[in-house]
Amino acid sequence: MGVSRASNGIVTAAFGIGGLVAGSLIGYVSDRTQNRIGPQLCASVLYVVSGLVLYFAKHFYQIVIFRLILGIASSIADTMLFTTVADVYPANLLGFKMAVIFVFDNIGNMLGPLLGGKAYEHM
Repeated sequence: MGVSRASNGIVTAAFGIGGLVAGSLIGYVSDRTQNRIGPQLCASVLYVVSGLVLYFAKHFYQIVIFRLILGIASSIADTMLFTTVADVYPANLLGFKMAVIFVFDNIGNMLGPLLGGKAYEHM
């Protein structure tokens, strides 16, 4: 694409910017409306949209847009996940339930790149 390695910082920052904006907004909206399903469905649609943007990306700015949309989707999904857990479980179980989420999140973060790399080697 003809961009410098330093451009990786822009791609990384786009994710954070999307997450910062969406996380603040969706938390407020979710508390005001008490609607957890709508935002979660919105996040799912945004994940699909970001994947399509990446798939068809031919220019650097399209990858930045992909990361921005992905950051928004991720922030919405994470906010709704923790809000839903807090809605469903009593206060005396919240610590354990949140820990379970983070354990499996870390397992995914460890295994995802390994399995993805192995899958890529066999393509």
